[in-house]
Amino acid sequence: MICELPRFPCSLSKRPLTARGHLAATTSPIDESHWPLMGVPTGAVSGLDVLDVDAAGLVWLDQNYSRLPATRAHETRSGGRHLLFNHAQGLRCSAGRVATGVDVRADGGYVIWWPREGFECSAMRRWRIGQGGCSNWPSRHRVHRPRFK
Repeated sequence: MICELPRFPCSLSKRPLTARGHLAATTSPIDESHWPLMGVPTGAVSGLDVLDVDAAGLVWLDQNYSRLPATRAHETRSGGRHLLFNHAQGLRCSAGRVATGVDVRADGGYVIWWPREGFECSAMRRWRIGQGGCSNWPSRHRVHRPRFK
């Protein structure tokens, strides 16, 4: 069975365990039980962009939650959030440009997939580009410096 989202093994420190990093992501079956964490490349490769909110950005998220479209979200092991969106062509990664503790993961980036058990091939079959409960990227976030405060 082939999984729909490309993924790759990562260490507990969230670093890729492959020589080519996230560029070695695969949709082929792999025995994920051997790896501490699994990463998913973001952007056009997976069809997903992620608003990556760590603990320092949770106040911003509370203040701006109503301005964001409803979309799939994962809680991270550190208590942050990954808000998943359909990929917006041309969107690139940025760190802290939205707000302190709020990063954009898009073309050229990756995220650790939470929850870990959501990776089995059978569960991943529903994750096809444009599907899986994800909304389109918020139009105000299409630029690198959104106007949210």
